[in-house]
Order: sequence, then C-alpha cells, then structure tokens
Amino acid sequence: MKLLELISNVKYEILFGNTDIEIKGISCDSRKCKQNYIFVAIKGFESDGHNYIENAVNNGANVIICEAKTGVDISKFQNITFLKVYDTRKVYSYLCTKFYNNPSKNINLIGITGTNGKTTISYILERIISYSGVIGTINYRYGDKILKAENTTPMSCSINSFIKDSILNNCKTIIMEVSSHGIYLERVKYLDFDIAIFTNLTSEHLDFHKTMEDYFNAKKRLFTEILKESNKKFKYAVVNIDDYYGKKLIKEIPSNIKTLTYSLNNKSADIYTEDYNLTLNNTTIKAVLGNKTVEINTNLIGEHNIYNILASILAASILKIDVKHIETALNKKIIIPGRLERAVENKNIFIDYAHTPDALEKVLINLNKLKEKNSKIITVFGCGGDRDWSKRSIMGYCAAKYSDFLVVTSDNPRTEEPLQIIDHILEGVNQAINEGEIDKKNYRVIPDRKDAINMSLKLAKNQDIVLIAGKGHEDYQIIGKRRIYFSDIETVKNFFKES
Repeated sequence: MKLLELISNVKYEILFGNTDIEIKGISCDSRKCKQNYIFVAIKGFESDGHNYIENAVNNGANVIICEAKTGVDISKFQNITFLKVYDTRKVYSYLCTKFYNNPSKNINLIGITGTNGKTTISYILERIISYSGVIGTINYRYGDKILKAENTTPMSCSINSFIKDSILNNCKTIIMEVSSHGIYLERVKYLDFDIAIFTNLTSEHLDFHKTMEDYFNAKKRLFTEILKESNKKFKYAVVNIDDYYGKKLIKEIPSNIKTLTYSLNNKSADIYTEDYNLTLNNTTIKAVLGNKTVEINTNLIGEHNIYNILASILAASILKIDVKHIETALNKKIIIPGRLERAVENKNIFIDYAHTPDALEKVLINLNKLKEKNSKIITVFGCGGDRDWSKRSIMGYCAAKYSDFLVVTSDNPRTEEPLQIIDHILEGVNQAINEGEIDKKNYRVIPDRKDAINMSLKLAKNQDIVLIAGKGHEDYQIIGKRRIYFSDIETVKNFFKES
C-alpha cells in the first residue's frame, strides 16, 4: 500500500521527504521495523519512541511519524520521510486498522471489559461459539494456533494482524478482553465491535487511573465511543445490573446500541437465575432467558462464575446460538488456567488470579460458603510491587477476615523491597486481629513464595481448602528487573510428587 493512500484521512505535516512510497509494514517498536516500514514514535510512560527513531531507520524504516521534536537531526537521513501529527497513538491505531483493511468489519467481534471475569467469560464463550478465536490475558489463540500474550489487550497492529489471520483460518468470531489500559491507550480505537460486555468495576489500576471515576470513564468508552462508532449494523451492550457501575453505565449507553442486562435474581433483567446450587465440585443453574429456560451443570464453582455464565449465555443468544447447544457446551468440563483452578485432582487446593480486594473477597466468601463444617481455609497471597499500594492493606484485612490461617508472601515485587510490600499488607492483617477477625497465631509471613506455598500444604488436612491467590496462570515472578520462572500450580504438583 502506498503511504499517500494510507494517510489520506490523517491530518499531518511533512517535515521532510515525500509520500509516494510503498509501505510493507507498521510498527511502534523500533526493534521490529524492517525495510519499507513506518515507525510511529509514541511517548510511553517509561520511554519515548522519539528516542528510538535512529534505531528504527537503521532497521529499515523509511517513514517516521512523530508528534514532537524528534530529538535527532532529520536532515541527516537519506530518503526518509518524516511526518508530524497531533496524536501518534490514535494515528498508529488508525494506520494499523487501514493497513490490514479493517478485518474486524468481516467478523463477529465481542469485547469484554470490567475488573473481574473477563478471562473466564472469554473461555466460556469460546466453548459455546464454534470457529472462534480469543485475544486475552492468558494468550491469543484460534484453532491450533496459540500466541504468547503481550498484554491483555495488545497493540493495534497485533490485534488487526491476528484478526486478519483468524479470518483466513475460518474463524467467524473473535472474543477479546478489553482492558482499561487498552481503551485509554487507543489500542481498540477504530475496531468494529458487534457486542461489548460489562462485568463489574472494583478498585484496581488506581496507580494508573488515579480515581475510580477516571477508571470508570476509561471503561465506559468501549460503549460510549468505540461501540457507538462501530460500523456494524446491529450493536449490543451486555451489562451486569447487579453492579453499581453497571447501573451507572446503562444510563450513558448511546441510543444506537441495544442494551441487554443480566442479574443473579433481578427479574427485570434479560437473563437471571430462577434457581442455583453451589458445591466445591460443581454448580447447577436454572436461568430464565426471555421465554426460555437454560439449565447448566458446570464444574466452574462460586457465585461469581454464575455471573460469568449468564453474561456468556446472553452474548451467545445475540448471535442466535440455540439454547440446547449452549447447555451441551457448558455441561462439559471447562478448565480456565488460574481461575479457581484445582491444582491436584480430589484435593481442595485452588490457584486463583485474584489480585484485587474485590476479587479476593469474592473468592474467599464463596469458598467459605462451600467448605465443610469443620474444615479450614488457608490462604497464601501477596501484592505486586510498583503498583497501586493503597489496595494492599485492604487485601490484607480481607484475607485475614475470611481465612482460618493466612500466609503472607511475595507476588511480583518488581523493584520494590518485598518486606515493604508485606508491611503494607500487614496493616490490614493487624486491623483484622484487633477486630477479632483472626487470631495473631493464625498467620505467618514467609517472603519466599515457594516456601509459603509448601508451608500451607503441610498445614492443610484432607478437608481443608487452600487458596493460593494473586498470580493464577502466570509462570514467572518479577524480582527487581528480572523475570524468573515460577508457577504456583507447578509448585503444588511438585510438593505432592516429593511428599
């Protein structure tokens, strides 16, 4: 594609060079540039793409798009075109979408946003919807192809390239986890969504968004801006009306979007439960969807997973998928890595990604409802470093309140001192002790995560529940600037192999 055609709807200023150039690719990573590539210089939060222009040129880029002084003498580059635009993030997303001929217009595109539940819903929908692909936290996949996840919501070129490839491989639907970062950083701008799902909103990423209102405003853009501007003929919002922010969102959804709702027991919702039963091994649900009844018997446990299932059923119904097909799909075993994943068969040891106060509280409340009368809940968790520190004491309090024994350990400390993170957690634990929620004898601090997990397993009796929270599917720890291989589930399996 010619550069002039690619930028035909972009406002730009030519600083140097010309636009009659053939373009073979686009990147905002100078290391990935090749011959006849456009390099788009984006100001990041840790580094500025404008500082890597020379590297991009050395790697083959012959067009540079920037939004400020480049920091280099552009006249020294031979046969290089420099264009200046107002917002390189938006321009990057626009160019990527156009370069790949906007593949999202040719496929069903479902976006899932909210604090918790995105990954689980993506797995449930993937099970229900034939010929579907997924872009999400754990990986990006369709058919037999699995790609490592760069981010929950990747950069625009990765999204468009993935969608184009999936269509060529007979995919009919893409299910995408849409993070607040992905929305705020314009990664999903210009995509043509058919359906957007809102799960819930609780405290997370406040190191980035600063306030809950800012966090909500980022999330709602999926509905009020991106879905609104989608070129699909029929557009749908699927919203949890049991959530405070879900109720708030409904009032702001544009009129060109049809809004459908789900609830645990609010009969005004488009889908709700008439009855359900929870155990540590399975969940049975009888849901009402319009004039139809949907009956599910799933291995997914906990009340929060009922919400995930209801959202999935409602989204599937929009795609005209038969209720009997939905029941058949969901009555088979579904394994969702790191989401209340049973680590060892026939033992109540669960690995869960819960890394927010709300997620941790919900999973512990659910486990308390499901445990046998004399059994105990032993929880192992920590908090990530270089992230929102305000949630640490809240999570410490929550973990202490709903556990019979607590082991406080490290998560991904990154560049923070692990014991400093633990001290923040202990503020909440000590509050729980002072309020009589837990005895001071019933918690330990073990900074080494492997040792912490092993101790919890040694303490647990047959009917006890062990919850290892915070990292879920992740197979690494970030200590300092290093990423070190570490897997919670592998640590548990090795414990039982060696014992």
